[in-house]
Amino acid sequence: AFVKAIEAKLAAEQLSIAAEYNRTRMLVLANASAASQIIEAQGFATSRLIVANATRRAIEIIAAEEGMDVVELTSLYLYLETLREIAERGGSIIIISGEENLLLPIQPPPR
Repeated sequence: AFVKAIEAKLAAEQLSIAAEYNRTRMLVLANASAASQIIEAQGFATSRLIVANATRRAIEIIAAEEGMDVVELTSLYLYLETLREIAERGGSIIIISGEENLLLPIQPPPR
């Protein structure tokens, strides 16, 4: 009976050690995953800032060389970017022509 009690105690200690190891392992994996997501988000944010700053600078250069208003050129750029995004998603584009109120729906070709 004494030997059985010692064996049971050793088995319980081993289970406790295994459980502690698994808890520690899960925490390490969770922390690594969280750190990875943070690094990925920071990289994405940095890349978006680089693109935005480059776009702003390009608009300023074009406006200066062509004698255009930066605000007007920025509006045109954003308009064209919106049309590009709609076309990439496969949505319809409707062009409204000036004072004639002519609606021209354009359906991008399927991919």
